[in-house]
Amino acid sequence: MAKRKVLIKWWRSNLKNNNGIINKLGNRAFVRVKVEQEGSYKIKVNQVNGENSDPDFYIYQAEPWGVIAKANESYPAQDEKKIFLKEGDYLIEILDFNRAGNVEYKVSMSLD
Repeated sequence: MAKRKVLIKWWRSNLKNNNGIINKLGNRAFVRVKVEQEGSYKIKVNQVNGENSDPDFYIYQAEPWGVIAKANESYPAQDEKKIFLKEGDYLIEILDFNRAGNVEYKVSMSLD
């Protein structure tokens, strides 16, 4: 499988408001992935633009629906996870723990 890359950009405002800001629309990005070959995959989220970001992500399987892994280490500007995936559909939810403002991420997934 060739390495897949996705570029995600999002902009948010009012980030210093502590009244439920993490659940506001636009604070998370989603990437749908179809795995055609089971194996050990490395999923990586890197900040490519912006400042003070701490990206985290969750991996959901489609059937049965549920979270199967998370990457929420405190590494600045990146996070990654190695996981065995079977053939099927998955969703990657990406968020920024630091709630950084104008941030751009590159998401890559490769067969390890």
